[in-house]
Amino acid sequence: MQNLLIKNWGISSQIIVSEAKKIGLSVKILSEDNNLFFVSNKEKKVYFKSVDCWINSSFWLKVADNKELTYIIAQQNNIRVPKSTYINRSQLNSVSEEILWIQYPVISKPIDWGHGDGVSINIYDMNGLKKGLSYSFSDSWVTRVVVQEQISWEDHRIIVLNWKVIAVSKRIPPYVIGNGKDSIEQLIHIENTNPGRWGKSDHDSHMSPIKIDEELESCLAEQWYSMEYILEDWNKINVRKNANLSSWWLAIDMTDNIHLSIQQEAIKLAKEVWLKFCGIDYFCNDISKELSEWKGAIIEINATPWIRMHHFPSKWKSRNVAWLLLKELFS
Repeated sequence: MQNLLIKNWGISSQIIVSEAKKIGLSVKILSEDNNLFFVSNKEKKVYFKSVDCWINSSFWLKVADNKELTYIIAQQNNIRVPKSTYINRSQLNSVSEEILWIQYPVISKPIDWGHGDGVSINIYDMNGLKKGLSYSFSDSWVTRVVVQEQISWEDHRIIVLNWKVIAVSKRIPPYVIGNGKDSIEQLIHIENTNPGRWGKSDHDSHMSPIKIDEELESCLAEQWYSMEYILEDWNKINVRKNANLSSWWLAIDMTDNIHLSIQQEAIKLAKEVWLKFCGIDYFCNDISKELSEWKGAIIEINATPWIRMHHFPSKWKSRNVAWLLLKELFS
């Protein structure tokens, strides 16, 4: 797929607008800052806020945004999710291992936010848990955090549209490869000069730039590296622990590899929460294997999934999610 002209708004919005024009639909952008536009033909007009449109109800959008509610519904339908417990802000200073019924390692994250915000992983003791909870509660709007078993398998995003799996990506955390002369900090800056990562924010380019922050430096420290370290030639190291959209990632298309049983599990959850268009995060060792072989788990469901990773994969085939969505809406 050819590169797009990146505007001052989200790349998902731009992808939908570009695909709509290609197939002869009319487009009017109402607010770039708010990613608000509509697509129309002679019979119909559909408003979008990025990928969000009328295809999903507001009720189920609220359910999907709350991880606790999603897990309750999944468990009611025998869909495996991580073992979890929930902490209120008022409990932050009195958390003890006695109230946790899950074993380390664990992660902590806000129950009603996404994009990797407030997520702390690789927690192996109470001291780490307290730090992780403080990070998860760092934004004032967060009132409740989930602490759950860490599923240390491969991270996949499965897109479901009208009860069919239409795209699957495996997401890989960001890394750099040494050349024997540049420091890790310099290698990160070199990687960020990739034109595919140019944008005014984390989400208006094909891939987000690698952020240099406390989380990145902590990831390096755990591997006994510093920003000043000159990485040996061809030595590859991860510079972040997670593969969320906000911290740069590699996305490998796996649409042709997903096993039918995992497709059925994803569709089952999408149907139960009545989301005709959604992204399901699924962790397993090998997505091409039978569901029962790997004991995979659904981590969350996203009712407004970004689509750039499927349109611009780092490897294998591009999947035109925008065209399929528009076809569904205007057929």
